[in-house]
Amino acid sequence: MGSYEVKRLDVAIQYINRMTSGRNPVTNRPAPDNEVLTNPNVHRCLQFISEVLQDVRSQGGIVGKPPGRSTEAKMSMAQTFPYEVLKEYRYIQDQQISYFLKQISELSAEEREVPAVPAVHINNWLREKGYLEKRMIPEFGKETSVPTEKGSRIGIYSEQAGVGSNLYYRIWFNEQAQRFLIDHFREILTETEEIRARKKQERRAHQGERKKTDRTQEQAQGQAHGQPQKQTQGMAQEQTQKRTQQKADRIDRTPGNQFDDPAFSSLLANLPDMDPYDPASGPADSFFGEGWETVGGDTPF
Repeated sequence: MGSYEVKRLDVAIQYINRMTSGRNPVTNRPAPDNEVLTNPNVHRCLQFISEVLQDVRSQGGIVGKPPGRSTEAKMSMAQTFPYEVLKEYRYIQDQQISYFLKQISELSAEEREVPAVPAVHINNWLREKGYLEKRMIPEFGKETSVPTEKGSRIGIYSEQAGVGSNLYYRIWFNEQAQRFLIDHFREILTETEEIRARKKQERRAHQGERKKTDRTQEQAQGQAHGQPQKQTQGMAQEQTQKRTQQKADRIDRTPGNQFDDPAFSSLLANLPDMDPYDPASGPADSFFGEGWETVGGDTPF
């Protein structure tokens, strides 16, 4: 169990959300030339970190279960957000979602802090409702979020940003779009929790199905290859034993012969199948050792 200062968590969440929007986390200025901030994999990672930090923030900075205490029901952001502060909202200019949410978090609430809402919550809800969509942009060579026709009608628009291989679209919200979000803020936060819970269940179900499929495939492969492999191994052992027996049968076992010794006969029977005089078995010196041909005669003995 551990705890973290709430104010530091708020700053960390703010920095993460700025980087998610492709901006310098300290100066809050656009950073279109920073390929790290505009990399889609980094972008998804930052969104995930933002969700984790927001969960920690919603529990007052406490991580872990206190020993010997029962777990209390977690209050969601949808339940704790001070919606009354939204009455103080005033349109300033067209903004990206992170700046709009920063403006919301800076509104004053009596005796309560206004939590920083992660931009991913709003974007997920907008995609779920059909105002945004992931679309493959051929000239970008990757998927990026863009407003749909439905989103354009409420005042969401996009503009190209980035350079080189890090091109993407920035999503902007005009006054109409910002007021739309204000009017639906409670609905957004409430349904965002449901969307996250459903997606988590879908991921778990997908992982379970994938593991089940992998096990089924492994079992099928084992059944398909196991029996022939056993048969092949059995046949190989049988052939080895047969060749050994044939060698033993060819050995001269007449009385007084040196091969009459059973131990010696067994040793000869287990010699490799190689004839030093057979060209197919390789040169004789590879069998008897180098220099045998210099002894003289037709044999190495």
